[in-house]
Amino acid sequence: MRWARWVTTASQPGEFPALPQGKNGIDRLIPVARISDMLLNPGKPFDYNGRRLTYPYIRLAYWAGGNPFHHHQDLARLRQAFCQLDTLIVHVAWTASARHADIVLPATMTLEREDIGGA
Repeated sequence: MRWARWVTTASQPGEFPALPQGKNGIDRLIPVARISDMLLNPGKPFDYNGRRLTYPYIRLAYWAGGNPFHHHQDLARLRQAFCQLDTLIVHVAWTASARHADIVLPATMTLEREDIGGA
C-alpha cells in the first residue's frame, strides 16, 4: 500500500492513526451558518472569532457534500441568498440544494472511487 507510509501512528492511548492534515493556504473563511449573510451582504464587514473580516463578492459557488437546506436556520433567506449567485454547482446526490443548482454533478459510489475508502 503506497499511502501507508504517510499515515501517522497514534501518540496517545485511544487515538487512531491519521493522515497528515497539512496547512490550508487560504486564510479567509466564512462560517457555514453565515452563507446567507455572505451572499446577501457582499463587501460588508463582520466579526468572527475575534477577527474583523469582510464578506467577499461571490458570483459562483461549488457545493460538494452536505446539504445546507437540511441544517440552515432560515430556509427562505438561504433560498433568497442562492438567487444572488450567477452559478451554483452542486456535487452530491439529489437534494434540496441540487434543486436550486444550475449544474448538478453526480456523486460517485464507493466502487467508483480510487481512494482509501475504495481500496
